[in-house]
Formats: sequence, C-alpha cells, structure tokens
Amino acid sequence: MNSSTGDKPKSNSRKSVRRKPKSNPRKSVRRKPKSNPRKSVRRKPKSNPRKSVRRKPKSNQHKSVRRKPKSNPRKFYNSHALREKDLLDTKVVDKGFGEKDSSKLNIAIIGEGPIGLCLATYLLYLISRGLNAKITLYIKRAVFERNQLLQISTSIIENLESIMDCSNECFHKQKTITNVQIKCIEFILYDKLKLSLNIKGPWSKHENMNKYNHIFCADGYHSASRKHFFGEIKQLVTRFNSFVFMIFTDISEDCNHLPKSLIFKPKDLEKEVGTGDYQAINNMSALISFTYNFHKYSNSFPIRPFREEVDHWASGFSNLDEYVSVFENTIRYIKKNKNNMEPIYKIFDSKEAEVSLNMILLCKNTQKLDETLINLINFLNPKINPYQKFLAHFVKLSSTPQGIQLDKDELQYCKKHNNSNIWLIGDSCNAYPPGHSTELGIIDVFNLLNIIFKGTSMEQHCIYLPQERYPLNLVSCNVLGKISWNHCPIMDEFTFVNGYPEGDYRNKTRNFKELKIELEKYIYKVCTLSKNTIDAYNIYQFKSYFNNLFNLVCDDKHSLMS
Repeated sequence: MNSSTGDKPKSNSRKSVRRKPKSNPRKSVRRKPKSNPRKSVRRKPKSNPRKSVRRKPKSNQHKSVRRKPKSNPRKFYNSHALREKDLLDTKVVDKGFGEKDSSKLNIAIIGEGPIGLCLATYLLYLISRGLNAKITLYIKRAVFERNQLLQISTSIIENLESIMDCSNECFHKQKTITNVQIKCIEFILYDKLKLSLNIKGPWSKHENMNKYNHIFCADGYHSASRKHFFGEIKQLVTRFNSFVFMIFTDISEDCNHLPKSLIFKPKDLEKEVGTGDYQAINNMSALISFTYNFHKYSNSFPIRPFREEVDHWASGFSNLDEYVSVFENTIRYIKKNKNNMEPIYKIFDSKEAEVSLNMILLCKNTQKLDETLINLINFLNPKINPYQKFLAHFVKLSSTPQGIQLDKDELQYCKKHNNSNIWLIGDSCNAYPPGHSTELGIIDVFNLLNIIFKGTSMEQHCIYLPQERYPLNLVSCNVLGKISWNHCPIMDEFTFVNGYPEGDYRNKTRNFKELKIELEKYIYKVCTLSKNTIDAYNIYQFKSYFNNLFNLVCDDKHSLMS
C-alpha cells in the first residue's frame, strides 16, 4: 500500500506543473499585446491626419494667397492706381523660379554706366522708403576703366550722396562744379549698391524680359536694347559745325588724384598749330576720327588687321610712342588699301559713325597723311608727361535725339512692349556733347522716376533736383497746342542730318528752320496727348532736348561754339 500511494503524487505533480504554465502565458501575453497595438496605432492615425491636415489646409491656403494680392496693389498705390494703370501694371509676373507675385514691381536696368547706376541707386532709395520692388541689373563690364573727366554740378552730387546714405563724403566735392572721372563715379555707385541688386551678365535679345514691369535701357549711344525694343532707326543727328580737342594728362590708377584737362577749341588750335592753314586742323581732326573708328569697329571687318585687348581710347595710352604706333598701323593699312576703302566706310556708316568728305580725301592722299601725323606729334609733345597715362581725342560737337522718329511722325522715348514699359534713358535717349551727357542724364533719371511715381504713395519721397545750369522752361506748349521756341542765331547754323531710314530721304540735311516745319506735322499731337505716364515722358524728353540744345550753345556759361 505504501508503495502505491507514493507513486501517484509524483506523477500528478509533474504533469500539472510542467504543462499548464508553458501553454497559458504564451497565448495570453505574447499574442494578444502584439495584435492590439498594431491595429490601433497603425490604422487609425494614418487615416485621420490625411483628412484633417493635408486636404483642408490646401484649399484654405489657395483661397488666401490668390485673393489678397489682387487688392493689395490698389491699397499700396492708393486711389491713383487706376489712373496709373499703364505704369503700375499689377498683373502676375514670373519672378524667375516659378513663383508668382502680383504686388512686387519687377524692374530691369540694362547698362552699368553712370546713368544706369544712378537709376538703381534712386530706386533702392525708394525701396528703403516702402517701394515694393525687385531690381535686376544687367552689366557688360567687370572693370571700370574710363578715365575721362566729368564736370557735374555740386548740388547734384549732394543729392546723389543723400540717397546713397553716405556716412562721410562719397565724392570730393568742390564749391559749385565737381570734377570726377567716369570710372570713379561708376565704382563709387556700384560699390554701394552691388549687394542689394540681382546682378546678371551681359544682356542679350534672347533674354526673357516679359517678367519685368519696367525695363530701363541705359546701355549708351549704340544701345542694343533700344534697337531690339524700338527697331532700327536712322538717327536724327544735330551737328554744331564745330569741334574741340580734349587732352587728359597725369592719369592715375586710383580716384584720389584727378587728371589735368586741356580743352582746345578751333581758335586755340589755330594758334597752337601755327601753320596758318585751317585745313591742317581739319586734317588732324579727320585722321584722329578715322583712327578711333578704325580701331573701335575693327571687329566688324572681314579680316581684322590687328587685335587689341585693351581699349586705350577709354583707359589711356601709356606714353606718346604707344599713341603714335596706333596711327602708324592705321596709316599703313590705308596705304595698302587706299583703292578699296569703300567697305570700311560702309561699316562706319552702319555704326552711325561719321564719314566726312575731308576724311575720304585725306585717305586718298598718302603724303598728307604723313604730314598730318607729324603735326599731331608736334602739337602733343610739349603737353604730355612722359611718365603718366594720357588721353587725347578730337570731338566733333553733335547731339542726337534718339526718340524723334521723323519717318513715323511720332515720339518713341518710351513705349509699351507686351506687359512691360520700356524707357530710354541717358545716351540711349538723348545724346549730348562730351562733358554734358552725364549731368543731363542724371537729371533725366530723377525726372523720369518722379514722372513714374507721380500720384502714387511714393510721390512724397521723390527728390526734385535744382536745375541751375539747364533750365527747362525755354521750350513749352502753349494753350493752343503749339510749341513756343526759343533759339539764338548760332542755332541757325546747325545742320540736322538723317532722321529717316535708308531710302529716298537718306542723308537729307535740314537747318533749324526746316526742322521746325517738319516737326509741326505732329507738334499739336505732342502738346495735346492724353497725358498718361508714357505720353508725359515723351513730351518731357522732346522739350528737354531742345531746351538743353539752347542752353548748351546760347548760354554764355557753356559757350560750346565760342
């Protein structure tokens, strides 16, 4: 009996302890917790955020972004925005990276000369006062090296400094007239604004310009942008029948030392040359003009006679020998091709460079060419420092109103192109004799932007320059819609050449009286235009050109013709 009772408990305890604990915990602990969190965590959060976060905010954002900008420009430019619809075009423009912004003005400036940089400086000043705009500057030159000396009214320089936020003087000002080199004014302006602009390389006609509200063409006399937007025109050139010989000596590399300037007018040259023959001076002028054009446009020749990497006519010649060698190379080419010079003259003509009868006759007389070069060397030798750079150039006094197109009987200083307003400014608009173009161009910059923002909230921040040297009240429209002209006897000696495309009117020459008669064809239209922003600028530049012409030659302060 003892043995049988002892065997039974042992077997029962082992079966109950070993089997039950092994099976029960695994089923309850391991399986149930694994399945429950997966169903609750993975499935439910995935469906809820998509419906609430991703779908609903999308519709709300689009409604808020699309509706608000349509009303913002009108608030920003106040009630005059409708009157200035041509100017402040608030259509959606492409900012360049696929983004759309209807409240910001997208502005392009083509040209990095003094006028283009002054324009950018004034616009940045207005941006600092609340103008919502983005500026893109297209530049062609990486280095500023033009050493010609400018004379600018000190009052204009002071206004430039005020909008540049100069802590100290940016320019070395004199009492009434400030002398500054072109390269120095370019460098000072560019250095102040280069970090605030979107700067691009050279502009080309293949550039997408439809994204800009305003395009300012400030790329000089031979403006590529003007030809692209306004088409080919034959310029109306005003010749003053006079010239000056300009010499700048002791040119330094920095802006701390001003070069010396010598300006000789025809009467001064007669005394200096001492030949008693006025034709000798004309020959000297013809030789310098031909040599200058010959080197400037040599890239357009079928076969380039030489290759120059540096523009010495802008930066300066190291010494007299370097200057003379340029003329010797040109004379050598003329002697070799004197019977086949017509292709060269055609290239000059295509570039609007004058080909005078005196130039043609001189190129046919090789002996006169050598004599003229000797006269030029003898004239320059005592006036030049042999250890410093210098510039010497004959300048025929002339000016060109680029926006007067006689063949179309209309003014085109500005126009609407697609959704952009195109504005001519500087030498691409009205070109004046050397020494006056820059100051008159700066005045036009301030007046243009004042016209553009007249009647807007930015008008209170506009700056109006004092016009001490060039008053603008000499040519005006009277109540009958006619121009009242002011002129002096010297202006009757002017010749107005071309103004028409190639054809029946080619090289037609008019005096001042004849030109006035031709302008009367559309003078009434000029004076009675609808006065929107584009018309206002056309009228301003038309009147400004003849006002400045009168001031340049009839005012004793300038006396270009004396």
